[in-house]
Amino acid sequence: AATLPSYALTLDNSAGISSSALSAQVAAIKQLPVRPTVRVVADIGTAPADYAQAIPALAQVSDIMLLLGDSSEVKGVSLASYTSWVRAFVNAYAGQVSVWEICNECNGNWAYSSASEQIARQLAAYDIVKAAGGKTAYTIYYNPNCEDSSSDAWATWLSGGNIGASEAAGLDYLLVSYYPSDCNDYWPTAQVWQSTF
Repeated sequence: AATLPSYALTLDNSAGISSSALSAQVAAIKQLPVRPTVRVVADIGTAPADYAQAIPALAQVSDIMLLLGDSSEVKGVSLASYTSWVRAFVNAYAGQVSVWEICNECNGNWAYSSASEQIARQLAAYDIVKAAGGKTAYTIYYNPNCEDSSSDAWATWLSGGNIGASEAAGLDYLLVSYYPSDCNDYWPTAQVWQSTF
């Protein structure tokens, strides 16, 4: 089972990766002092077959967290299309993926046209993953005093009914995405991070 250790990295070139590039990645990951979690970005528009070499190879040297569509990619994707796409990935890789990132930067206004659209997609992904016995991760976009609107504020989003009760009760990991350059170059202190988490 994945523990999301301090060693973790994101790969966004796994779809259709060349054998030589994949071998180099696997060799580099294998040299790390502990088994890491590798976050593989599954881009909207790709198919499970595009990862047929990468995921099994990476799973030999790391736990896999599969991101089901990067934040800006899911905007405008219909619920039916997204659900079908997620189901195909879960069916293909349920035995090799340790954690499924069901929503990335969920409260970022670039990720949805309406909050209800975003909520429906993340809940569909959550239900599919849980039905397959998988673990889920949900990534909030941390935006203290620099949100585009009050409804997008990270704490408001989390406490404002944007996560269904069953989803909130069953989520395995809540992750935080933060870019100081997006937030007036604000660098939270260790004490602020402690209270935030």
